[in-house]
Amino acid sequence: MAPPIEVLILGAGPHALTLAAELCDRDPAWGQRLVAVDPAGCWMNDWNARFDQLEITHLRSPTVHHPHPDPHAISRRRDLQRNDLTPGGYQRPSRRVFDLTVEELIESSGLNDSVIGGRVQDVRSDGDLWVTHLDDGRTLSAEHLVLATNRRRATIPTGVRQTAAIPDVRDVTAGERVVVIGGGLTAVQLADQVLTRDGFPIMVTRRTLVERHFDVDPGWMGPKYLDGFERIADPTERVLTARSARGGGTVPPGDLERLRREVESGRVELHEGNPVERAETTDTGACVHLADGRMIRADRVVAATGSLPSVDDDPIASQLVTASETDVVCDVPVLDDHLRLPGTTVYVTGGLATVQLGPAAGNLAGARRSAKRIAASLCGGTPMIEDPGTSSEVTATRLG
Repeated sequence: MAPPIEVLILGAGPHALTLAAELCDRDPAWGQRLVAVDPAGCWMNDWNARFDQLEITHLRSPTVHHPHPDPHAISRRRDLQRNDLTPGGYQRPSRRVFDLTVEELIESSGLNDSVIGGRVQDVRSDGDLWVTHLDDGRTLSAEHLVLATNRRRATIPTGVRQTAAIPDVRDVTAGERVVVIGGGLTAVQLADQVLTRDGFPIMVTRRTLVERHFDVDPGWMGPKYLDGFERIADPTERVLTARSARGGGTVPPGDLERLRREVESGRVELHEGNPVERAETTDTGACVHLADGRMIRADRVVAATGSLPSVDDDPIASQLVTASETDVVCDVPVLDDHLRLPGTTVYVTGGLATVQLGPAAGNLAGARRSAKRIAASLCGGTPMIEDPGTSSEVTATRLG
C-alpha cells in the first residue's frame, strides 16, 4: 500500500474542487497533500456533462459563485466578451468564462494531476487511517476523508420511464410531442431543447410557475437569513426550514418571459397548476393523466421534478454514517461545526451538509462555505468564523 494521503476527497465536482482550491490558496503545498478520486479521473466531469446535455450557455448563479477562492475571479477578468455576463440586475456568467476560470484555477493551483480515476467500493477505519478500496483493486489510505459526491435522490413521477434526475432530449425529432413534467428552470430548458429540434413541448406543472432569479433567495447566502437559521437548535426543524426556503422549482425572469411568449405563439403548450395524477409509458408512446381529468397523448414524457439529498442514495456515505453512529434526520446526517461526522475525521460537503449550512448547501455558494469551514478545520482555524455565510464576506453582487 502506498504511503497515507493527508486528505482524500471522494468526488471531483465543484464542491471537491472548491475545497482543493481553497486549501492550495492557503498553502500551495496542499497540491501534493491531497488526492481526489472520481470515476472520470478528472475535475468537473459530471458538471460539464450535464451542461452539455442541457446545452446551457449561462449559469443561474451570480458571478461571485464559482470554485475560485476569490469571489471576483470572474468579474475581474480582462478577457470578458460582450455576452459573458448577463445584463442588468444580478449578473450571471457565461459557461465559456466560467469554464475558463475553472481551467485556469486547476492549472494555477497545481491540481491537474490530483484526480485519480476509480470508483470507491468500500471504506474502512484502520486505526487513525481510512482505507479506501477502488473497483480496480487499488487501495488508498488517508488521514482525512471528504465526502464530496453531492449525490441526490431524484423525485420521478410514477409511470415515467426515467432513471436520471435530468433526462436527455437531444435525440428528439421534428414533430415529436414531448410532455415535460416540472415547473423549474430545468423543465424550461428541456422545453427549449425540444423546440430547437422542431418538436412540440407540452409542459405540465403542479403549481403556477414561480419567478425567481435563483433557486435560493440571496438572503440565504449570508447573515440575513442564516443568523436565524443558526439559532434553530433542532436538526429536523433545520432541514424542514431549508426545504421550505428552497420550495419547488422556480424560473428566472428572462427565461419565464421567453416561455410565456412561446406559449402565446402556440409553439409550447402549458398546463400550469395542474398536477400529474399518473403517467403511462409504452414503447410506442405515452399518456399523461392530469388532476383535472384531462389526458395528454405524446410520443414521450420526461420529468424535471427535482431531487433531494439522501444519505441512503450514496452507499459510501451510508456506510460511514452507520459505522460512526451519526444521527440522521430527513435523510441527511447531523454533522459537527467542522462538517465532520461526529467523532471522526470524515468531512461532508454538498446537500448532505444541509443541517449545518441551510438551503444552499448543495449549490456553488454552499461549496464555498463548506470549503472555508473544512479548510479552516484542516489548517487549525475556526470554521464558524471563516464561513462566509456567518461573516461579512461578499456573497452576491447586484448592480444598478
